Amino acid sequence: SSAFTSVVQGRDGIVYGATRAGITEFDGARWRLIQLSSAPLSLAADAAGTVYVGCQGDFGRLAPSDVAAQPLPPPDERLCGDVERTVATERGVYFLSPQKLFHLPAGKEPNSSGETLRVYNTPPNSNCLCVVKDTVVVGVGGDSHRLLTLEDDELVPLPGSEGIEGYVLDVVPFDRDQLLIVTNANGLFLCDRGRSVPFRCGAGRYAQRHRAWRL
Repeated sequence: SSAFTSVVQGRDGIVYGATRAGITEFDGARWRLIQLSSAPLSLAADAAGTVYVGCQGDFGRLAPSDVAAQPLPPPDERLCGDVERTVATERGVYFLSPQKLFHLPAGKEPNSSGETLRVYNTPPNSNCLCVVKDTVVVGVGGDSHRLLTLEDDELVPLPGSEGIEGYVLDVVPFDRDQLLIVTNANGLFLCDRGRSVPFRCGAGRYAQRHRAWRL
C-alpha cells in the first residue's frame, strides 16, 4: 500500500513518510524509497532531526547513511508487537507496542544489548501514546478503557480516566488543567478534576457520528 501512516520532517527539511513498502523520502525535488526489513508504522523526529521508526515487531532509527534503520530493541525484546506509536520529546524517544513502552533517554546512544533502553510493561491493548505538558500518557483499549501516566519511572492510572468509552486516539491539553480525549467511536471526552465526561459540542457530536481512525 502507498498510503502514509506517519509523516515527519528530518534534517535539512527532508520529509519522510511511512508506508507498507518502506520509508518514502522527499528532499523537495526527488522521491526515494528506503526499504526496511519490516514495514514501518510510525515515525518521529527529535530536535536534532534524527528520525526514529516504529515497525512491525521492531523499532529503530535511520542510520546516518539514511539507507536503513538501525534496530534498537535488545534481543530478548524482539518481536515486541507492532510499534504503531513513536513520540520524540526533550526527555528522549518513546516507542509503544501493545504490551510494552520503550524509552530511549535523550543523549543516550543505543547499543546492541539494549542497556540504554528503559522498558515498561503496559496492559494488553495499549494503543495510544502522547505527551501532554511534558507528561507521557498511554491509552489502553480492550475491555478496560483508561489512561496511564508515566510518573517516577512507573505507569500509574490517570485519575478520572475510567469513565472513558472507546479506544483513545489522542489526548491534548484543553482549558487550564483539563484534557481533551479523542476516542475512535464515542466522540470526545473532557477529563477535569478527576473525572471524565462526554464533551458536548458540535465537534463532539460530529466525532460520534463519524468514526475516527487516526490523528
